[in-house]
Amino acid sequence: MPNNSALADFILKWKRLVNNVLADMNSGVLPDLEMYRGPLADLLDEVLELSSELQSRRGVKQQGHKELEVLKRKGRYHASKLSSALKAHYGPQSEELLKYGIPPVRSRPRPAGESEGPTPVIPPEPAPETQAPETAEASKPEGPAPTPQDTASQKS
Repeated sequence: MPNNSALADFILKWKRLVNNVLADMNSGVLPDLEMYRGPLADLLDEVLELSSELQSRRGVKQQGHKELEVLKRKGRYHASKLSSALKAHYGPQSEELLKYGIPPVRSRPRPAGESEGPTPVIPPEPAPETQAPETAEASKPEGPAPTPQDTASQKS
C-alpha cells in the first residue's frame, strides 16, 4: 500500500494528465480520447473521495484514542478508591480481597533454617599481631664472621 506522499504524487500526475488531455481535446489538438480519459477521471474521483474519508477517519480515530485515555485515567482513579475502601472494610491482609482481584498483603516467607528471633551480630575477632619470623640473615652479625685466630688474639 503506498504511503500518503506516493498517493499524493499519483493524484497530481493523474489530475494533470486528465485535465490537459481534456483541454487539448476541446481545443482540437487531440482526437476524442474520452474512452481512455473517462475511466481515469472516474478513478481519480474515487481516490480523492476515499482519501478524504480516510483522513477524516484518522482524525476521528485519534480523537477516540484521546477520549479513551481520559476514560482509562478516570477509571484507574475510581478503581483505586474502591480498592482502598474494600481494603479498609476487610483489612489489608484478608483473603476475601482475592474475590475482587485485589492481592492481600502477605508477609514474606522466611527461608528454611532461619530462626524466629533477631540474629545477634558477632563482631569479628581482631587478628593476632604476628611478628615477622627472623630469618637467617637477621641473625647474622654485621661484618665477617670471627675466625678461630681472631678469637685467640682477642684472649691474649
